Amino acid sequence: RTGGWVLAKGSPEAILKLLKKDSIPSNYEKRAENLANEGMRVLALAYKRIETEQKVREALMSRSEAESGLTFGGLVAFTCRVRKDTRDVIGNLREGGHKVAMVTGDALLTGLHVA
Repeated sequence: RTGGWVLAKGSPEAILKLLKKDSIPSNYEKRAENLANEGMRVLALAYKRIETEQKVREALMSRSEAESGLTFGGLVAFTCRVRKDTRDVIGNLREGGHKVAMVTGDALLTGLHVA
């Protein structure tokens, strides 16, 4: 048995740059945007088959080689619900004179939905 697989996951924007053009669905960006607008956390999945042991060694030596020419595998969307008491807690903090800010590693549209 020779060869192997490269599997990648990341933000739709980051993975898009790594995909073979002919594997990108026509609604890729719009679908990812719609899911984020609904408050979902969205990950894109991609893959490619590496046929030979030599190509596996090359992929192991160079991340850019491994992550080029990937095939779109799908979008994964999931939710992390905001706690039910969040609104009350933020209100209490503001009443107490505290400034409240939201810091997130989520996509901008997901963060806006949560806010």
